[in-house]
Amino acid sequence: MPTTLKTPVPAPVLPPGKRWKKRMKRVGWIGLGFVGMGVVVFFLLPVWMSNAQGRAWVLERLNAGGGGARISCDDWSLSWFKGTRIKNLAITLPDNSRLLFCPHVKTELTLWGILLGNYDLGATTVETLQVNLTKYADGTTSLDARAPPPISPPNSTPPTGGGGGRAARGTGLLERLRSLRGSLQVQSAVVTVNSARAGGGVGESVTYTDVRAAVTIASADAPFHLALTASGPGRDLSVNAVLPAPASWPPRPWALLQDVDISATNMPTGLLCDWLGMDPRWQQSLGPAIATLSLVHHAASGESGDATLVVRGSDGRTFVQGRGTLRVSGERMEMAVGSGGAALMASPPLDRLLGRVNPVFGSLHGADGTIEAEVEGLRAAVGGKEAVATGEVRVTFPQVHLDRTGVLKQLLDVAGVAEDAGGTSAAIVAEASPLRLEVGGGGVSYTNFVLTFPPPPVRERMVFGGQVDGAGEMELSATVPLAPGQGLSAGTAQVGITGSAERPVVVLPK
Repeated sequence: MPTTLKTPVPAPVLPPGKRWKKRMKRVGWIGLGFVGMGVVVFFLLPVWMSNAQGRAWVLERLNAGGGGARISCDDWSLSWFKGTRIKNLAITLPDNSRLLFCPHVKTELTLWGILLGNYDLGATTVETLQVNLTKYADGTTSLDARAPPPISPPNSTPPTGGGGGRAARGTGLLERLRSLRGSLQVQSAVVTVNSARAGGGVGESVTYTDVRAAVTIASADAPFHLALTASGPGRDLSVNAVLPAPASWPPRPWALLQDVDISATNMPTGLLCDWLGMDPRWQQSLGPAIATLSLVHHAASGESGDATLVVRGSDGRTFVQGRGTLRVSGERMEMAVGSGGAALMASPPLDRLLGRVNPVFGSLHGADGTIEAEVEGLRAAVGGKEAVATGEVRVTFPQVHLDRTGVLKQLLDVAGVAEDAGGTSAAIVAEASPLRLEVGGGGVSYTNFVLTFPPPPVRERMVFGGQVDGAGEMELSATVPLAPGQGLSAGTAQVGITGSAERPVVVLPK
């Protein structure tokens, strides 16, 4: 039979307009599906991040760059539009000790803010906070274990030296903290501050109870306010401060003094010395606590403004007081004190400064009263290649106690003064005449500085004069009384003193 071929019927061809309409309909359904999934993710993301699985995922990433310390919490509640609630927040150090623990934190920070990097805490309350801060003997602190890497500007060179790394870590943490906004209220906290001094020295530990603090941070370029009260051992601590808020941490610490207003009472001297790297002998002079601390200086960067500083020890006698004008910028700090300005300083911390003028004061053991330094027409600048100062300083001494050590021992040996019967280096009581220093070009010069030793051990006096250049090199002479039988004419000897305060050289008479 013959085969019959059937021609297939062609599919109907849609007009071009209908083809595009059909394609757009499909795209619309696909887009609607993505929108639906986005809506689901949007509403479920805070739920997932608030449950155990999501919380573990977030904490794992937070702890990945935490420097060894770990953050943990039992529960939190995140929302796109509501604030955050956290329960049992803790920061644990690598040695398993706790840096911080807080059973309840309530903040207005939202999930939007966290994802967009807008850390506006709003009104935040922290209840029953427990903090344990420690300064270790090597200069590091327990805060270093939680500090993120520093924020380095482009083409910057890393710091060198042992302390540079620690400063860099602290810098990174402070720059992160300055991105916060809001008003923080701390209620009924317990704060313990510890210090361990280098070289095995005895440290100090103070626990403050019922700590209440309020910190207000308006913006990165506006000063932030701190108000703090605490019950301490034997005395209550209080701090009220307006502190600068630089957009980035300045490379020079004095740049932070451009806009400050600090008043505090009963601050522990030993802890301040340890944490700020100050000479621990300030504690010997000011007592266990600074009764009053006040620092005020308001001026924009690069502009001059009046500045005052008052520090009074708990014994009511020793203090530091200064007033003048101050100009600070990122590269330079300039200070001027006119006639009538004064700086009153206590010993023994002043011995290092005086020791650079006369190495005899390297043996300073203490003083019966305040060593007063009255400044006249002083102008000083720090920054750039060197520090420059010009002016005059009149130093008035009470009775001073000197150990028979160093340069003083050599001068007493020249004078033929025997040690006491026990052969010890007991403190020697002496009186010093008012000393006028002329400061200029980075150096210091003076004449007719008299140090009188009442009997015993000697009945005469020593007279000093000379100069110390900007590099610390000394060219001094000392007129030393001679005991009977020394065999030198006029009963005195001229002794030269060269070298530096750290390595003085006594040139004996021939």
